Amino acid sequence: MADVAQPPLHPLDHNHEHDHDHDHDHNHDHDHDHDHDHDHGHDHSHHEHGVVGHPHYHDHDHQHENDRGREEVYAQAFERPAKSSYDLLETRNRRKDTEDPEVLEYFKAKALFAKGYELASKIPDETDDETLRKYEKDIFESTKYLVEAFLIDEKATEMSQRIMSLAQQYEKLLKLQYGGDETETTRDFGKASTFEELEEEIKGEQEERRKALAKKGEEPDTLEPEFTRESLILVIWLLFNGKQFQFCIQTLSIALNQLEASLHPRLLHLRASCYLANGDYKLCLKDLERLVSINPNFVDAYSIQGSIHMQQDHREEAILAFKAYIERANKDSISYAHALYALSVLTIQNATATATSS
Repeated sequence: MADVAQPPLHPLDHNHEHDHDHDHDHNHDHDHDHDHDHDHGHDHSHHEHGVVGHPHYHDHDHQHENDRGREEVYAQAFERPAKSSYDLLETRNRRKDTEDPEVLEYFKAKALFAKGYELASKIPDETDDETLRKYEKDIFESTKYLVEAFLIDEKATEMSQRIMSLAQQYEKLLKLQYGGDETETTRDFGKASTFEELEEEIKGEQEERRKALAKKGEEPDTLEPEFTRESLILVIWLLFNGKQFQFCIQTLSIALNQLEASLHPRLLHLRASCYLANGDYKLCLKDLERLVSINPNFVDAYSIQGSIHMQQDHREEAILAFKAYIERANKDSISYAHALYALSVLTIQNATATATSS
């Protein structure tokens, strides 16, 4: 079969330098799992922007190509569309020019985040009982706004030291409300002073809990009802932001068992993204299938499915996924152009394969 140019996952969503005016955001944290003793004169985290070349293969290391594919599909979940792409619309007073529901959701989440963060900024950082009681309403209210923002669109949120300390205040306030000694459901993260320390505490606690439940013969994705909705989402947010995907998957599984059904599509989307980041395409696709069975109009799922199948050279499955996306997505979406291009490439590949076999 003749070589056919492969599309970048999102040709309109790379933050490379262009001759025209763009606001750039280079805060990409790609996980590179490959270890090479050789030196290539090109960057494997992105395709070249502009003319798309033919796919190239390295005889010396097939794993290298697999890792590159994994990074590209990983970008599908975590960097599409770029946060600055939406903010640029507002900067140029063109926000009303689009009817893309993803843009509307982003700015809705951004407004909630700003509201929650502003309220949190007015609360002293202290965690003594008197301060927590005095600002109880504000702590709960700001936490609710921030959690809702993350549930709508994590790209509209930004983890910070203040939010981490707010999470500590929230957990201690729950402890005060329920009374008694610290339990599994009312955690005290007071010892943590950095994101890394907090993530390690959460990971350690989850591992201890998993072992304790295993000894009792209980499933690790069950939790006492006192563990609040906000508590779970805060932990998910912290783990997701810190790229602690395996532990995030465990917490998302708990949330799927404990939280209201209306949140399941979003929770499945987050868990699928975690599976994707870990390179577990099978479980990622399984969660995406479950997601669209609950909400067939969750268009993001079809785009991710198409990209995974395309990377794995499952052309027929990729074609079906991209067609489903095109049928449902808004034409203003950044991903729409990618889906059209990917579908045209897949169609050409199929035609070429048919002609070659004939």
